[in-house]
Amino acid sequence: MRKSLIALAALCAVMTGCGESASEETACELMGEEQVVGALVGAGVDEIVLRRRSAESLDQSICTFRGEGTTVRLNIDSAPAARRRYFNRVTEAAQLGGNDPGQRPQPVHGLGDEDALGPAGAYWVDDFRQLFVLRGERLFIYQLSAPGLGAGGARRAAARLARATLPGKARQAAGADPESAKRALDLDVIAPRRNEAVRSRRMVVRGIVSGEGVVVRVAGRPAGVRDGIFARVVPLRPGRNTIRVSATAAGQAVTRTVIVRRGRSGRAEGAAFARRHPGEMPDVLAEPLGDAQAILAGAGLRQRVVKLADGSLRDGDWAVCRTKPIAGARVRGAVTLFADRQDLFRTSGTVCAQE
Repeated sequence: MRKSLIALAALCAVMTGCGESASEETACELMGEEQVVGALVGAGVDEIVLRRRSAESLDQSICTFRGEGTTVRLNIDSAPAARRRYFNRVTEAAQLGGNDPGQRPQPVHGLGDEDALGPAGAYWVDDFRQLFVLRGERLFIYQLSAPGLGAGGARRAAARLARATLPGKARQAAGADPESAKRALDLDVIAPRRNEAVRSRRMVVRGIVSGEGVVVRVAGRPAGVRDGIFARVVPLRPGRNTIRVSATAAGQAVTRTVIVRRGRSGRAEGAAFARRHPGEMPDVLAEPLGDAQAILAGAGLRQRVVKLADGSLRDGDWAVCRTKPIAGARVRGAVTLFADRQDLFRTSGTVCAQE
């Protein structure tokens, strides 16, 4: 077995420089020379000399090894609401990576809390060479790159490093025991906002849910669930609408209620915008195509549609991906709406396959 020449050229200036805590170890205390050597050598990285540095601040602990193009870093994020921020991270990564496999989050099981909101308690992103792990109320972010080390090798090395350095035990998924099942079932509506005013005859109710075998119902009808996100289109009556959302799993049940108000039509909205901002482009990004067209018609603007996917515009399953000109710009001639297939599970509301 090859012997690493890793040398620790820089340590914490003083013992307290690594932010000693009575209850939580710092990144430098968790990730030491032996673990880093094992991860790099196991991935086939040649012998290299690394320097170690630490950085401590409120709610952040960072330990970094660097040398000759190689970086191994552990960032422990212990700021409040870690579990929700973890889900936000994985959701944003999924949206940004919709058309780029290198930025798409890949679930990694066996490392993080399996009762986390989303597909797993840990995930890997190839392009950034980053592994995100949720443990309790802390995020552990590993980054590992080295010359000649591909994405697959970096992922295996990061996972090995995580197994060697993560403290405590990961929480189990729902079904392991009644208590864990109770913790795992959670439901949150992220759209629409409470008391939001909308113009369309229908709208998408979207949110996040956790747990195994969860059934979600929106306004009494089953909703689709994908990677911890649920979504369903519901019709709206004029005026006040009360929408009930429920989730059930393993004998547990959670309900949420959201109230929205259906206001004036798209045409009326467009006419009002034109009075306030004559000659300007209204913001119709991510609007259902029919609603966007109604707004432009109300504003007295000519329009044309460019499809970014196959199929007929008559099926109504389209949303605005981008516009020319952009919102707020002066309109000269006809407005171009670039429309793509709707994706109810994405906050953009559309696949947006082309930029």
